Amino acid sequence: MAAALPASAQKVTIAVEGQPLNKVLLDLKNSHDIQLSFNDKQLGSCLITDNSSYENPEAAIASWVASCKLSYKIRNGVFVIFNKKGKGSAGKKNE
Repeated sequence: MAAALPASAQKVTIAVEGQPLNKVLLDLKNSHDIQLSFNDKQLGSCLITDNSSYENPEAAIASWVASCKLSYKIRNGVFVIFNKKGKGSAGKKNE
């Protein structure tokens, strides 16, 4: 019997070398049934090399976005990934 586990309870094991963060996140989305929001072009320029296990998708995402000098928040069950900027970035414009 298969049961869907909440994203917070699903272990993540990853083995990637030089993969764009956007691709790594899409693979995670497909394998762990999570929702993501991010700038595809921006995350495509950050390459991830990782051979680790994480307790849950959030721990993996936190590690990857930190290595790319990005940040994230969870809004209504969606992982929203964004630039890590100083105060006053709420009205930031991206191209």
